Amino acid sequence: MAIKLKQDTFDKLVKITEEILLSSEVHSGLFVSMKSIDEFSRCDLILSKHGETSKHLSKFIDERPFQSFANEWLSRELFNAGGYKPNFPVTPLADLEGFSNVASVARRLVDNLCALPNTYSFTLQLPTTLDYLLPEEADTYAFSDELRLVRVTEEFKQKFAVPVAHGSAFDGEPVTNKLILHSGVAHTSKGRICLQYEGKGQIGLVNKLAVEKKAETAYKTFFGIAMALQFVQKAFYVNTASKPDTIFIHTLIDGAWQYSTAGAVETGFTDSLSLIVINDYMRRDRSYKDWCSICLNKIKTCFSEHEGAERIRLAAQWLFDSYGGSNQLLSFVQATICMEILFGTGDKDFSQGLVTVMKNRCAYLIGSSHKDRRVIMDQFAMIYKVRSTIVHSGQNELSRSEAEMLNTLRSMCDRAIAAEIKMISADNAGPIAALYALGSTADQ
Repeated sequence: MAIKLKQDTFDKLVKITEEILLSSEVHSGLFVSMKSIDEFSRCDLILSKHGETSKHLSKFIDERPFQSFANEWLSRELFNAGGYKPNFPVTPLADLEGFSNVASVARRLVDNLCALPNTYSFTLQLPTTLDYLLPEEADTYAFSDELRLVRVTEEFKQKFAVPVAHGSAFDGEPVTNKLILHSGVAHTSKGRICLQYEGKGQIGLVNKLAVEKKAETAYKTFFGIAMALQFVQKAFYVNTASKPDTIFIHTLIDGAWQYSTAGAVETGFTDSLSLIVINDYMRRDRSYKDWCSICLNKIKTCFSEHEGAERIRLAAQWLFDSYGGSNQLLSFVQATICMEILFGTGDKDFSQGLVTVMKNRCAYLIGSSHKDRRVIMDQFAMIYKVRSTIVHSGQNELSRSEAEMLNTLRSMCDRAIAAEIKMISADNAGPIAALYALGSTADQ
């Protein structure tokens, strides 16, 4: 639904925008000066007086919707007009071809803001090591209205067409990863698996806006949950042969998907994804097809509206980051944050009493016997001593025993997330089926 502004508000925004554009300078043929961009905060001040409209836009863009939108919209217009020119002198915006009629540019900018949100599809082709994420007979599996796994078929290639190749639009080296264009062959390989996110908002050219961040968050959540369920696992080698480096973005226009751009995948996420493989032990099992369906259904449960699902999704993101990072100290802290999301009380004052509460909650959730619970509580206490040292005293690296403790911590996170998912599945199944779901271990 388009943004509806009162006429006087619309006119004020256009007037202020025109004033700012008249004094704006452009660097390298692409970037409006930050001084001018900062001036657009005046427009955000006007929008803030229309609370619902401002909140609505913030969901699609960020906490300064007009300022961020103006920056990205102008950069894209400048890009389309001539692209990045590193040696181009600083030039008044009004002196550039296509921007001399500042009043017209200002009105178009505000009109485009009011036309939000746009609907986008973000397609990430996964490494070949993950080609078994879907059962052979399935071409798609939807976890929610936004996130799905898709197998590349002829129909898919037609629906989400990508140019065969992108020529570079730059005269020199690009200054940010967001501006890199890639060879457009990534998701055209028939039979390959893609993770696809659909969302509403506005994409950026220079910076990532809300909808792009939500897509990356959904990707991390999916793999964090999949790792916790042992559906996929961390390999001991990097799969450089099919390292994902591109997200293809399409815009829904008049009911059809039109190719928009190719965005660079965050380096840390790419490195993490290149280390993930299907659980090979289960893949070789004759019951893999059934196990695969069980895992996909459990992941789908986490994207439901259940009150506990959001907590699982957030914990899974931190778990994924912990598995993917090369800095063991950071990975240790990230895994403890996963624990705090699952078992914390929401109290901002971290204390020994809170650790006691969390270790008891964790032990009683994942412990299979009284002895196992005691072991978990002892391990939990040792883990939080290490966490305290890292956070409050600092250290250069983990010792060998602490590195082993990190593996134990991640395993506890896996088990905790899996147990939480089981409880949500039981809730969703209804009272009778829930008894069977909680009592059965066949699908673990």
